Amino acid sequence: MLDLTLRSAKNDAKTFIQSKNILSTEVIQVVTLSTQPDFPQEGAERFTLQYSMLQGVVGQEIWSLNGRKLENGSHYLIEGGSLVIRGPNRSDIGSYSVLLMNPFSNATAQKNCIPPFFWTIYFVVDGPDEPIIEALPAQPFYEVGDSVIISCNAEGFPQPTAEWVFGGQTLSEFHQGILNLTNVQTNQGGVYTCSVLNAMSGKKREKNVTITVYGTWKNF
Repeated sequence: MLDLTLRSAKNDAKTFIQSKNILSTEVIQVVTLSTQPDFPQEGAERFTLQYSMLQGVVGQEIWSLNGRKLENGSHYLIEGGSLVIRGPNRSDIGSYSVLLMNPFSNATAQKNCIPPFFWTIYFVVDGPDEPIIEALPAQPFYEVGDSVIISCNAEGFPQPTAEWVFGGQTLSEFHQGILNLTNVQTNQGGVYTCSVLNAMSGKKREKNVTITVYGTWKNF
């Protein structure tokens, strides 16, 4: 009778240990997020956020953008450990999180952009938009000896860089898209081209402006 009791106690202990090991492997641990591709581009077909775990079994996953729960639809698709964003655009910039739940534990991972919290990414690469060119002082023509400031900028993410081209040559006398022409001469009149580039996407846009310079007439 004593031997049976001891065997029963040993079997119960073994069953308890086995059950405990099974439960421990189901606890969600070390959740990380990744993206495909690394940098999404406005107008692309899709952009995917996906999570991976060191161990665990997921019973339910909830994706959110800036704290707002996301649902399956024409723009978002939640499937098997990933969030697919169809046709990403500027409205998709924000902080994304996924809440993973099972009967034993919850875990939250976040992927962030503007402002940065845990990881920082350029979430939507877009632009450049059409360049905006402004010449100051604004007037239909200039005379020899005048000074003209021509600025060029364009919206985009990351911020596009600008350069000026005149007579087929890239100019170096500008800073942050601002071209400063002092004591202009007639040979400086003509078509100036501003080219803006999104270095991450490789997209470029151009716009021209014509500067007319007349010589001055002297009275004798």
